[in-house]
Amino acid sequence: MIWKAWTPPKVRFFLWLAQQDRCWTADRLARRGLHHHPRCLLCDQAFETIHHIIIACPFTQQIWHEVLAWFRLPVGCPNQEDSLLDWWKPATQHPPPTAERDGIHHPAPTLDGMEAPQQLRV
Repeated sequence: MIWKAWTPPKVRFFLWLAQQDRCWTADRLARRGLHHHPRCLLCDQAFETIHHIIIACPFTQQIWHEVLAWFRLPVGCPNQEDSLLDWWKPATQHPPPTAERDGIHHPAPTLDGMEAPQQLRV
């Protein structure tokens, strides 16, 4: 599913790592007995897991909202009950009709070669 999405290879690779729970988040570092900051560094509200960072974090929710609006994608932000794959599958199944014409390649927060709107700049 991820490998057939209309996204750049590095986005597909990251999503595959996230799906496999292979990203170095606080929960994974803790399982390995490595020193870590246990709470999310973006919101400091919850234990840092890949699900929290990509879907549940309030900061991430705002980023998803801005990115999806900027790309004019007819997809809602992932909700806290969604798994990454449950949300990603319909979100990337078919690009919006104007995507190719407008040079939009993916609904992910990596803006390869495109100028990000001011509110998305970090």
